Amino acid sequence: MDTTHVESCLPYMSKILSLFLDPTTDIKDDTYTEKLLSWVEEISRCEASLNLLCHHASVSLFINKIIDVLRNSASLSVPPISVPFALRFVATCAGDRTIFEEYSDSEALDRIFLSVPTSADLWRSGSVRCAWFQGLRSLNRHDNGARWLFSSDVFTNTAIEALSDNSIFVIKSAENL
Repeated sequence: MDTTHVESCLPYMSKILSLFLDPTTDIKDDTYTEKLLSWVEEISRCEASLNLLCHHASVSLFINKIIDVLRNSASLSVPPISVPFALRFVATCAGDRTIFEEYSDSEALDRIFLSVPTSADLWRSGSVRCAWFQGLRSLNRHDNGARWLFSSDVFTNTAIEALSDNSIFVIKSAENL
């Protein structure tokens, strides 16, 4: 995908991402989020396009707001679909080695992925658990991501525990890790 296409879409990203941060937004159908994530996946195949997306101010704002929300998960102030979307969005971007290093250096990956399984409120949601494993799988695309993934017992222990989860989707996501 060429950068011109991404540049033409960037003005809409701040509006789209702000919907995921607005607690009054009621997104019941995840078809739109899946299409958006597919678009991001397509963009991630072209480093220049991915850099344009990931360095857009709205993406940085979105990631920082999600980190704030995760810190205060007892008072989750975003639509329920936001955390699963954020996990997969951030991981898809970080599937690129350069973006991974940037997110790792800023500790965004640790703040997002290490906080989710330790939050009982969030972890109760099968969609969050499934998205967490799908995100980890995206991060495992390069050796830096794989090293980061296996550097913490949280990931390994959580994956083993998930093999007996009550959701088949979570089990499959954990197995695919």
